[in-house]
Amino acid sequence: MVDDSYYITPHEAALAVVATSMKKSRLKIDTLVVNSILGGILFSSGSLLYLAIHAENPQMAMNNPGILNFTGAWTFVIGLFYVIIMGCDLFNSNILYFSVGLLRNAVTIYDLLISWFFSWIGNIAGTLFVSYLFMHVSGISSSSDWINGSINIVNDKQSYTFMETFLKAIAGNFFVCLAVYLQLLSKPIHVKLIVMSLPIFTFVCCGFTHVVADMPMMFIGMLNGADLSVGKYIWKLLIPASIGNIIGGFAFSVILPYYLHLIVVERDRQRLSLPEYEARDEQPELNMDSRVVRVTTTNLDKNTTDLQDENNTSYDNKENFISDDEDSLTSIDSEENTGTNSSLNRFNRNEQPIPYRPTRTRTNDLELSKTHRNKSYHSIRSPPGVFPVIGMGEPLTKERTIENSTTMISNDHGLKKLFTTSNSNSIKNMELKEEVNYFNDGHYNVLNNKPGTRLEKAITKMLSHSTDKATLPITTQDTFPFNSPQNARTYSDINGDYGLDKMSYKVNFENALSKAGVPLNFAAMSDNIAGIDNLNAMDLSRKPTTPTQHQAYDSSNESDNDIKSQ
Repeated sequence: MVDDSYYITPHEAALAVVATSMKKSRLKIDTLVVNSILGGILFSSGSLLYLAIHAENPQMAMNNPGILNFTGAWTFVIGLFYVIIMGCDLFNSNILYFSVGLLRNAVTIYDLLISWFFSWIGNIAGTLFVSYLFMHVSGISSSSDWINGSINIVNDKQSYTFMETFLKAIAGNFFVCLAVYLQLLSKPIHVKLIVMSLPIFTFVCCGFTHVVADMPMMFIGMLNGADLSVGKYIWKLLIPASIGNIIGGFAFSVILPYYLHLIVVERDRQRLSLPEYEARDEQPELNMDSRVVRVTTTNLDKNTTDLQDENNTSYDNKENFISDDEDSLTSIDSEENTGTNSSLNRFNRNEQPIPYRPTRTRTNDLELSKTHRNKSYHSIRSPPGVFPVIGMGEPLTKERTIENSTTMISNDHGLKKLFTTSNSNSIKNMELKEEVNYFNDGHYNVLNNKPGTRLEKAITKMLSHSTDKATLPITTQDTFPFNSPQNARTYSDINGDYGLDKMSYKVNFENALSKAGVPLNFAAMSDNIAGIDNLNAMDLSRKPTTPTQHQAYDSSNESDNDIKSQ
């Protein structure tokens, strides 16, 4: 554990990514739109500086373009720095946050889709607003140098094929997500600027693609008369850059924060029975990245005692945290008493981790003790759908699995059960009971008020068979029940209305096919495609043209005469 108030570990930074995604999923649509538009406006400052450096140095751009690329690479850091510090929404950084949050089961796919869509649209609107109003209408980008410089950049960007732009975009957002992730490791603002600069400098100098960074330069070039239509820009630049950025950001999220810094670390800690720490967010406010810090179990035990002394109803009975499977708890008790379970013996011996005491921090022990005495604040548990907040009461079971995949279940006798995140019914029932108790106490329902939840309900209602059935259809037959195999009809099972009985209709139908020279197996194949009801529209009166068809036609006529005589 890092004993430093200025930095956190990569594991804590990965948890901060998860916490930030949970926080961003709570943003209302209007707030998300404003955040995204402002994010596009602020981030466009780096692109405009890059364009200014190239446009106002035409000789250097022609004779020594490497120097301009080297210098202009630092300008994009300025735009990203503005976005991060102001807590605005950037499409590329939201790919990182929501990818890890979705993999950690902290947000839903609907939260992800809403965030990505509105941040993408908002960033386009913000960059277009700046490019048109403050650059084109104001006349700044209308000088000859700016016109030539912007057109040259547009021509260079559109010279690449769809696949080339797509591959460059994968690498581009990989480095941008690295920059966003690195700044989470540090707390001082100036250090955030330094660590963000290195990956951004790398991706710009190498010529990789960032969809939002390219927008202002493309818009200004198109306004200055570049040979690039809106449709061509969307197909050749916007779409491949956006898809490539999504893949690159998701690949970074899966490999580094999720796998290496969450799964691997927690798996090794569980195998070695290393000391367990609780993670809490000390920056839970909206419009700023979360900062996750570790809290020792010693402090947590003290917090629990303070809570029980202040308000005996602050917890919904600790027995609610235990599943109904008492046999498993009894077996664990016996293992602890006999010393056979080494992974739990350290709890039985009352051993505690080394206290986490940074030299300087916002939430030191004195401040925490003062917070614990504030009954109106600390008696409230960390709510469902919110990453556990430092200073608040114990989080619910599901939120504890989000901040630590190795979750401890407790009762009056202390720590009793140690399990990893599971889909067992007992754990699901426990989570549901805790959430119901929490909302029944009159607390704000985060889970039902997220835009993603409302989208999920709307889609479920639209696709379900009725408003009473709130389950999504799984198969094609569920969606279109009239196409089920049981309702299909064949020519051998027909209730025709030709004035004849079933067998007579079948004979007439087969004779008609024989007259037309259509084998029965071909008719059966076509029946599977078109359906028997379409036979009324078929033209079966075609005269035979071959000797075989003549023979079949004559025999069918004899059959018809026999049926009529009967």
